[in-house]
Amino acid sequence: MAEAHAKHHDYHLVEPSPWPAFGATAAFIMAVGAISWMHHSFPAAPYVFGAGVIGVLYTMFAWWRDVVREADREGHHTRVVQISHRYGMILFIASEVMFFVAWFWAYFDVALFPTDVHQVMRDEYIGGVWPPKGIQTFDPWHLPLLRKAEAVDLAEIGADRRGRDVVGRLPQRRARRLIDDREIDRRDLADPHVDRIDLGLEPPG
Repeated sequence: MAEAHAKHHDYHLVEPSPWPAFGATAAFIMAVGAISWMHHSFPAAPYVFGAGVIGVLYTMFAWWRDVVREADREGHHTRVVQISHRYGMILFIASEVMFFVAWFWAYFDVALFPTDVHQVMRDEYIGGVWPPKGIQTFDPWHLPLLRKAEAVDLAEIGADRRGRDVVGRLPQRRARRLIDDREIDRRDLADPHVDRIDLGLEPPG
């Protein structure tokens, strides 16, 4: 009987798992709770959302625990299975790339060719112009430019402050590192001027 169930191949035939159904149910509860919370549908909506989040997190933990057990303890992730995992990830990334290519292709096709003669309904739907007729746009050289400049300025100020803090700590770190490396006896540090010259923190006068 045991020989009938023995594994004679390099592939992994997974056992039935409750986590897909459990995770989908938890995600549905989380979505219902979040939507109800945002719309103030009922007072218990935050608790429903929290229960869904806990269910999703538990699904992630339990499902990954099973995968790790199958790989490390049970030895199901053979060389062939690992190659299949890599191919699956490569195909997933490629599908995401193709999705965004199609997305931006559609956008730029409509934006650059709003009066394409081959797209009969396009002219009627957007009015033959881009942005579509009836949509008012704001000047990108006014408020958006000011907000962008403000964000860049704040980022530079933060980087400058962090850089000055790091530079201010460098002499102390260098001194401690040199003391540790050279194993300088603290009793020899009586003369501060000589010590700073020795540590390279002050040029000799």
